[in-house]
Amino acid sequence: MKRLAALPLLGLALLSACTPGTPDTTPPAVTLSGSPLTQAGVVTYTANVSDASAVQRVEFYQGSTLIETDTTAPYTTSRFNVDLTAPTALTAKAYDEAGNVGGTSVTINQASYQGQYAWVAFTDPNDLEASLVAEGISVFYGQTPTNSGDVLGLGEYGRFTPQPEQYGLAAIGLATDGGERYLATQFFPDVEGEPSYLYAEDFDAQFTNVEGTPVFAGAAWFDPMSANSAQTYFLMVRVTADPFATVTATAKRRALEQARASVGNQLTAQRLAGVDRSAFRSAQATFRSALGR
Repeated sequence: MKRLAALPLLGLALLSACTPGTPDTTPPAVTLSGSPLTQAGVVTYTANVSDASAVQRVEFYQGSTLIETDTTAPYTTSRFNVDLTAPTALTAKAYDEAGNVGGTSVTINQASYQGQYAWVAFTDPNDLEASLVAEGISVFYGQTPTNSGDVLGLGEYGRFTPQPEQYGLAAIGLATDGGERYLATQFFPDVEGEPSYLYAEDFDAQFTNVEGTPVFAGAAWFDPMSANSAQTYFLMVRVTADPFATVTATAKRRALEQARASVGNQLTAQRLAGVDRSAFRSAQATFRSALGR
């Protein structure tokens, strides 16, 4: 009888042994870490993942595009490409063996303007050569944060047409006036106390991406502090992201022609007239402060 009485207890023990434990429903915890952005280009990021179950894989997305999958810790991508055209989002999604998914994102708002640019000012978008007012280069090889948390590109400009040639300091970045944001660039002759030579605003307050090349397309004012300031169309095209590379005149001209062909529909008299220089003084104060003037 004692043996029979023990059978129910044995059955309960077996049932208990076969009952599964509490399922894992907690997604992996993910954080992202990367090197500080100092110039446009590829930035390496690592996903730091912790989870109760084994991590199966980590997927990295630039925007909504999958750029890399890593199945072995440390989970790293070296394919996150940051450019000048807009804030760039990187997302990491971690999958564990229980089927849970956890993720996090980071957005790079820090614009990097470093590189060499060809610029041209003209009055007729249908005939750039015949209506040429001025042309030259700008080289941005440094950058500095502003009080608003933005980044300014700092460097120099050169004017080759008209003669004589002129050289000075240059700045580019976002300016704020009346709650509105402007992408602007300004050239200052390299003489203390000299007023700015040129001030320009992009029509769309951001670079236009032309086949991967950042293009500044907008309006410029020469001698903007003067009552007789002259307004023109303005194109500035990044020829290379390396501020110290050797670039031929042919490459600069080709980049400008490609940009004009791609953004020509933006260069209209109506749009030119609709851009004013209300942000000029705000931008000038920000740029002059960054340039130490």
